[in-house]
Amino acid sequence: MVVLGLTGQSGVGKSTIARALSGALGAPLLVGRDILHGFAQKYGFSRGRDWFATIDPSEGHRQARMRTIELLAGITDAPVVIFDGLYDAKLPTEIRDTWPSIDVRIIVITAPYEISIARMAQRLGSDVRVKAIVEIEFLDKAKINAGMEILTKQATLTYENSGTIDDARLFILAHCGLTV
Repeated sequence: MVVLGLTGQSGVGKSTIARALSGALGAPLLVGRDILHGFAQKYGFSRGRDWFATIDPSEGHRQARMRTIELLAGITDAPVVIFDGLYDAKLPTEIRDTWPSIDVRIIVITAPYEISIARMAQRLGSDVRVKAIVEIEFLDKAKINAGMEILTKQATLTYENSGTIDDARLFILAHCGLTV
């Protein structure tokens, strides 16, 4: 099995690319944001960040890693799994230690900052640039604290997402040796 873990700053298009890759390959899609949201709901919060603010961050990351491992254990027949939102630098090692045959490939997605701001504003349903910048800074700080910068140094591939979704999908598939 190959796990393609997408990482990168906020608003660069990781989720859009992850969905495109998952659809093209017929691959299961795990979403880190959804895993955190699941914990939030379990503990009575509406957002993952609200739950995360109440605990030691290392404990939150540990719980998210364990949940990711549980989810991967339930995927037995897929040659490829897409993981949207790989920020915890310990997760690839945890996966490899649990299943030495799994090939974890870290894909860093980047985009020009102005594009990220526009995408974040669209996600927030706001045309207020300041709100988008504040949200990006908040989220990126959390990602860096989780180990995103370490992951970028271990990356299999870096892709600047300034073209079409088809460009991104084709580039990543080709450079990872995957076919549809």
